[in-house]
Amino acid sequence: MSLRRLINEFVLSRRGNVAMMTCLLAVPMIALLGGAVDIMYTNQVKKELQSALDAGVLALSEIGNNSDPKKTMEEFLKVNLADSAIDPAKVGLAVTATSNLNSKTVDVSASYTHFTKFLGIIGIDSIDLGLDASGRQEYQEVEVAMVLDVSSSMNGKKLTNLKTSGAEFIDAVLTDAVKDMTTISIVPFGGTVNLGDIAVHLADGATIDNNDDDNHSDGHLWRGCIELDANDYDDGWFESMNNAVVPNFYVWHYGNPWCPPAADSILTFSNDASALKSKIDGFVLSDGTGMDIGAAIGAKVLSPQTRVAMNTLTGSSLKVPADYDTEVLKVMIIMTDGEITAQLRPKDTCFHAVGGGCQKTLYKENKAETNFKDICQEAKDNGIIVYTIGFQIKKGKQSDKLLKACASSPSQYHFVETVDVGVAFKSIAASINSVRLTD
Repeated sequence: MSLRRLINEFVLSRRGNVAMMTCLLAVPMIALLGGAVDIMYTNQVKKELQSALDAGVLALSEIGNNSDPKKTMEEFLKVNLADSAIDPAKVGLAVTATSNLNSKTVDVSASYTHFTKFLGIIGIDSIDLGLDASGRQEYQEVEVAMVLDVSSSMNGKKLTNLKTSGAEFIDAVLTDAVKDMTTISIVPFGGTVNLGDIAVHLADGATIDNNDDDNHSDGHLWRGCIELDANDYDDGWFESMNNAVVPNFYVWHYGNPWCPPAADSILTFSNDASALKSKIDGFVLSDGTGMDIGAAIGAKVLSPQTRVAMNTLTGSSLKVPADYDTEVLKVMIIMTDGEITAQLRPKDTCFHAVGGGCQKTLYKENKAETNFKDICQEAKDNGIIVYTIGFQIKKGKQSDKLLKACASSPSQYHFVETVDVGVAFKSIAASINSVRLTD
């Protein structure tokens, strides 16, 4: 029988050739379809293992985590793969962790052999997986200026709450892990700002009088406040080194001086939590709401020009405020509970209590508002993150508008309707910590 005839009979036969062909095709079909299942399952295994590795790296890269890197990673695999078909004991690990003063880097390499269920038909019994995970956390240096309203309207529960909230903020920002890379300056403001020891380098000696009498014509008692020149409402060092002093006087509330007393003088460039909290706890009330002057001094204590000037004036070797455009995070927080006020002064022949014919105006509210806007804009232009807090102010009033416009973004303006300003400070502290701790 010829070969052609044999082939024709096989093709035309109805006695089982289909079954034979099906059997011949079954192996590759199973390999093809089962292989797709194996590959899908392998990808799932890879995804589960990568997720477990990432979780471990995230924990290990925390600067405060001093546990053994490999043992910690092994524990994370056990926990995170507890419901998985992956056997954590069969995962090969290589873990390295490198730390320095303010950063930590963790690199992990993992290997795992996944056994197939179907691909073994064609000789692929297993698939070797290799995965990597890395994490880095770095603490940036942080400089904070807290510009806080101590005006007469902050009396009672408001001042008490500010003291508590301010202390909690300091504890939240000055943790042991970061205090060596953090400085906080406190700038209380009432009618103006008391510059404390810095003021003696800036004041016109001829206008200083420590005679505590009621004769305003002879200069009156000086507490540490100076007059700002027209060009001082920015972040730069003071235009003049011979500024007239602001005398000790009262406007609306006798006993609350326009120039804040020594308890409210500024405290600069500190990471001493006890000293900072003691300063806030010692706050007393001052008259007036010189928010523009407070913001100006707040911007100055974050300005590199201040570092240069203070080192020259005092012979110190300050390293802060750092230059702009560095990795240092600069933050200014401005909190007020009232409307910005004009800058009032006593006439030369008037006594401590100023009113009626004894009062003169250095500049009006609209000028104070312009000063404030200019300072906020310059601070933001220099990369300073500005947070503002409206503490029981009225919605839609001028202070509400000013604070909203001053903040670096709408989310960084906190409108506090209750007496608890701590909510705002906690939010700001959390924001600062999350900004400076980067993965």
